[in-house]
Amino acid sequence: MGWLLAGGERLVFAAMESVDGEAFRIGDRLDEVLGPQAAGEYLFTLLRVSSRMLLERQPVDLVADEARILLARLLRQRTFELELLAEHAAYTHAIAREVCAVLEEEPGPEALEAQGQRGKQWEREADHLLMQARARAERHSRWQPLVALMEHADDVSDALEEALFLHSLLFVGPLAGLTPGAREPLSRLADTTLAAIQDLVRAVEIARAVSAQGEAEDEDAFLQTLWRILRAERLCDQLAREASRAIVATMSEKPTGAQIAGQMAAAVEKASDGLLAVGYALRQMVMARTGVTS
Repeated sequence: MGWLLAGGERLVFAAMESVDGEAFRIGDRLDEVLGPQAAGEYLFTLLRVSSRMLLERQPVDLVADEARILLARLLRQRTFELELLAEHAAYTHAIAREVCAVLEEEPGPEALEAQGQRGKQWEREADHLLMQARARAERHSRWQPLVALMEHADDVSDALEEALFLHSLLFVGPLAGLTPGAREPLSRLADTTLAAIQDLVRAVEIARAVSAQGEAEDEDAFLQTLWRILRAERLCDQLAREASRAIVATMSEKPTGAQIAGQMAAAVEKASDGLLAVGYALRQMVMARTGVTS
């Protein structure tokens, strides 16, 4: 009742018109600009405020003021832009876990097929999130930095899905998979990349909490997490070379298999390079939001 008395959906439209002129345009939907989660939280809060003010017999004009204040505060935080990145990172993490799983033990044909299908589906879902970000950037310039960041993130998911596909080729015909000597360094390389992706997930979650008045503890944790991603990328360079040496030493009698295994190692190492680019781009975004130049 409080919501209806205050104007219902007109209350939201009026708030959208009154705040940041670059944030909303005529015909925009709240969820298309903020993202579904942030838009839902805003509406829930506004419904609660409307009800409270009705029970307290406050003027309905105060609800309109509160709607504008709440929306302006949400736009200043701008953490809703990281929701797509957080979801993308989750899909990338799932693909990386699948790569680690296939290297831990040789799967049977049915399991191999299922793992490949899952990896491809997750990679497509990640691509879809990037397309969403690009569509929003076409309408609102504030999404453009996120698009650049997510393009690097998409390189990571693409490289890992490619690694998963290349692994499946090792079981085609007479190739018979990896030798134990080649599998072990490849597994270390994949595990290190997975750990770096887990750090990326943590960094995104910390970034969503960091604002212009962010706590020094959060900012320090964010930078420490990014530093671990940097160290992981350097370690992955070394592990990729170790994997290449092991592949040459133990799979020389299977030149086709050795070539595919080498390509797989290169794909995982490429994913670690992409993670480094994501980390730097995320750092720039967070620094800009907190008012720090670098």
